[in-house]
Amino acid sequence: MDIKSLMACIDILNGNHEIFSDGEVLGRCYRKYPGAGAAEIERISQKNQIVFAEDLKRFWMESNGLTFQSFGGTRFFSVEDVSDCLSALEGLLVKGVYPIAIFDDDTILIDGNRLGSGQYLFFGDISCLELFYPLDCSFGFFLERMIQLAGCKYWEPVPDAYVKPVSFLQD
Repeated sequence: MDIKSLMACIDILNGNHEIFSDGEVLGRCYRKYPGAGAAEIERISQKNQIVFAEDLKRFWMESNGLTFQSFGGTRFFSVEDVSDCLSALEGLLVKGVYPIAIFDDDTILIDGNRLGSGQYLFFGDISCLELFYPLDCSFGFFLERMIQLAGCKYWEPVPDAYVKPVSFLQD
């Protein structure tokens, strides 16, 4: 499914999945934000000297960030959040790698150096950059699965013993 269709699904789901307390509507399960412009995305890409995945750029143009409010604030970062994270992690991350989301204890990273492979997403604890594991998918596929599961984590918290971790710690 393309990014625009996925974001339309969120609009539909918001009408059917409200958060209630004592009969009062507290909010929606999903929170979208106004989209970012292509010029803003390009400016941040150049400022941080990174290449954003095409499907991630399309996502940001539809919704500059996304929060699954019913699951403790699970969220996809805005383009500005990515820039702020990169500033905070300056000198630690391998060049071309950037965080895009946070789920429970896991941070989702994109390795911009692997974009051509279509398998460039990794998960792990941001405090241990030597132990990130592949999600083996593109951003669009990851987003689709997260929407289907209402923000619930679908990957194994402890990776299979045969999967070798990847280090994103800069030498």
